[in-house]
Amino acid sequence: PRRRNVLTTGFWPTYPALELNLAPEMQKALSVFTNFYMAKTQHRRLSWIHTLGNVVVGAQLSKRHDLITNTFQACILLLFNSTPQLKLETIVQALKIEESYAKKLLATLSLSKFKILKINRAGGAAAEPAVEDKK
Repeated sequence: PRRRNVLTTGFWPTYPALELNLAPEMQKALSVFTNFYMAKTQHRRLSWIHTLGNVVVGAQLSKRHDLITNTFQACILLLFNSTPQLKLETIVQALKIEESYAKKLLATLSLSKFKILKINRAGGAAAEPAVEDKK
């Protein structure tokens, strides 16, 4: 079962609302919940703060893993469902995020102890899924 917490804005500090073009799977879930919530409480407005979200992404590397990511990282990883390699410009355009932020997100997926993506800097920055599972 999925659990969601809805708090009024008085409980939250202010956060910058970064624009993000969600993956279709995520957009559908967001729409379903929005419709459900608005049917229950029509006098309230939902504001989605994607920088605070987290997502469990099922990944098949050398074996199956559940990756706990933030919303932006999950959107990047979901782009690889349709193609094995992506250029930085493609990621920026698909998600509608700043290039500098995309670079930071790619670094978190490629420079950590568990490398999810490999960055190929030849011919422009490109990313592809890492095939080896290092322990």
